[in-house]
Amino acid sequence: MIKLDFIQIGANIGNNEDFIGKKILNKEVSSGILIEPNPKAFNVLKEKFKDNKDFYLEQVAISNYNGKTILNIDRFEDDNFFSHIASTVENFTQSHPFAGSSIITKIEVNCETLCNLWDRYSLEHVKYLCIDTEGNDYNILINTNFSKLNIDIIHFEHAHTDGMGVVGQNYYALKEFLKNQGYINLEQIGGDTIASKLNI
Repeated sequence: MIKLDFIQIGANIGNNEDFIGKKILNKEVSSGILIEPNPKAFNVLKEKFKDNKDFYLEQVAISNYNGKTILNIDRFEDDNFFSHIASTVENFTQSHPFAGSSIITKIEVNCETLCNLWDRYSLEHVKYLCIDTEGNDYNILINTNFSKLNIDIIHFEHAHTDGMGVVGQNYYALKEFLKNQGYINLEQIGGDTIASKLNI
């Protein structure tokens, strides 16, 4: 059984300014799984962490099922352009204000559930779970039985739980779901929510 500091779903290129990136930069975490399905972003991520044997990299999309899914990427085939926006949610990428164009490439990628990833790594405990999947955070979280996992803190982007820039019934249902899974403390910071257990 393995204990890790974090799992980051939607790691992109390993941004030093995001929730996990800051913790890596400040040496608050030293082991974890970085997950990114966008091949262009994954190649940058792989190069960045090639010398760190305690960081495991997975080129896969986390979803509510195991198999294949479609990833929508802005200007994927343009060698001179790199987009930070890629989503498995239909029409999300082209409507995102940070997308560079309406030229969207659809590629098929592998996907799996968080529970499947947990079992595959024989995980025992993870301190941080960070999710930023451009519109799919709700779908992943609401379909995960966290009572089977041992995770202290969940950080996710709630800004798009009910559509692009929309926070509504899905978010409120997700808050109740997480509370029932033992995540009693929920704090909003901008467009993100941090859910934690009382015993940490």
